[in-house]
Formats: sequence, structure tokens, C-alpha cells
Amino acid sequence: MQGPVYGPHLPPQPVPQQAVPTLSVVPVEISKFTEKTDPTAWLNQAELAADAARAQTGQRWDRATSYLTEIVASKLLPSKVNWYKGLVQLHGPLSWDQFRTEFLKEHLKVVPEW
Repeated sequence: MQGPVYGPHLPPQPVPQQAVPTLSVVPVEISKFTEKTDPTAWLNQAELAADAARAQTGQRWDRATSYLTEIVASKLLPSKVNWYKGLVQLHGPLSWDQFRTEFLKEHLKVVPEW
């Protein structure tokens, strides 16, 4: 018995896979937010920690993504988790700048000017 006959066409060749760059995951260390924590200083600390973590990989974090927002949200007081979940339900995943603005409005009760 003979194998398949392909005629003038060759059998399909596998398509070479290109390496897809992936972001290295480096832990970002951020303290828990408490009622005694300065909200602006805490957010600044989070940004510095993200910069430092990404510097280890040669990558910068993108403020338009939810990369840092998700990390910071895990450090919120339990009483603020529902506040955060409500924002996500209303707006979808929050960019860092969206989260920062909403967080400062919630904790400083003013709209930050920057």
C-alpha cells in the first residue's frame, strides 16, 4: 500500500512559531493601606515599587494597564474591597491613573489636580 499522493503540492509544512515576548513577573512589595496611611504617599510608594521591580527586568510598567492596580487593590483594607469592586463593575478593569484618581477622591475627598 502506498502513502498519500500529493500531486504537484507538497504536504503542509509547520508554520515556524515566533517567540512572543512575555512580561517577566517580578514581585512588587507594597505595604498594606491603613486608616493612618497618607493616601498620596502610599500611591507614590506603589509606583516606586513597581518601577524598581520592573527595572530588574528592563521593562517599564504601563500606566494604561491594570498591572499595578490589581497589586495595590490586594493591599486595601477589607472595608474598601467593596468600594474597589464597585469601581470595577462600573468601569471595567481600571488603569493605574483611573485607580489613582478614584482612590484619592475617596480618601482625600477632593479631586486631585495634576
